[in-house]
Amino acid sequence: MSHTPQVSILIAIRNEQHTLPRLLASIEKLEYPRDCLQVLIANDESTDQSLAILKAFAIDKLWIQIIDLASLDIPTNLPKGKMRALTAIENLATGQYLLFTDADIALPTTWVRGMIGGFTGNVGVVNGITGVKNTSLLARMQHIEWLTALYIMHINAGWGVPSTGMGNNLAISRLAFDAVGGYGGIGFSIVEDYAIYKAIIAKGHGYRHLFEPAVLAETLEAENYLEQRRRWMTGAFKSDSYLLYLSLGQAAFFPILVLLAFTYPLWAVGLFALQISVIGFLGVKINSILASDKSNLSHNNNARIQFIDLFYFLFYVSIGSLVQLLYYYLGKNIIWKERRYVK
Repeated sequence: MSHTPQVSILIAIRNEQHTLPRLLASIEKLEYPRDCLQVLIANDESTDQSLAILKAFAIDKLWIQIIDLASLDIPTNLPKGKMRALTAIENLATGQYLLFTDADIALPTTWVRGMIGGFTGNVGVVNGITGVKNTSLLARMQHIEWLTALYIMHINAGWGVPSTGMGNNLAISRLAFDAVGGYGGIGFSIVEDYAIYKAIIAKGHGYRHLFEPAVLAETLEAENYLEQRRRWMTGAFKSDSYLLYLSLGQAAFFPILVLLAFTYPLWAVGLFALQISVIGFLGVKINSILASDKSNLSHNNNARIQFIDLFYFLFYVSIGSLVQLLYYYLGKNIIWKERRYVK
């Protein structure tokens, strides 16, 4: 008989009363033995009804622990925020594998088994994939953006090129987590997922970026889109990752295209055709992967990219990247979860 590994899921939440029911419903449906599953949810000084919702959900569920940070004696050497919340509860985790997600996520039933299946050889950290729930045109643009970026990361990881961790869909082996001292051992970062991903790789552990339906989670459209992107870009600039240069290239694409249209129009047409070809190829490839798993057709079909949206995405990815870059440079601070951080 095969051994079923112990798994701990760690989640930090703050003022998430509107998104929590969706997350908790997906946690309850996870297909994994309850005696091998531990869920640790840290309430990070919520001022809404989040704590009450969590406590009501956890009644009679011995595999779920709700930790109210206000009741703990937490060291003050870390600024308040997600990283501090995870540091406060990481020592409570008993799993051989630690999985991380966020309050605005809905997890597929196959998520736990899919994520731990990525640990082969010396792999210490595994990324899943996340799409965006279809609630608006902007949400669909973000959905394509997330899936195409994650597919590129998946390909690059296969070539031995690391990129970044993704805190809403991340798994770390206990061995690798302890090797870097957990979140408490790596120092503060506003992009804690990238920080621990980088630290684990620096210790010699391997990494995987899965791209398969079993680990496809669904997030909600960001309430503050530009502030979210400023936070991400802060992490990208600090990390000097290739993702930064990809973003800068996207930001420069539209101005270059306009300039070429007035000076070398044939070059402009060729560049635009190249962009159409690349985005079209990625859309076809991603949809074929999502269609390969027939076990959850509804879930996978909802995540598939609509090809009419690829037309809008051509403009979104270029103009949107430029707007995000300008917004990044216009502000000195980042406001996230009603807290202020210096870039």
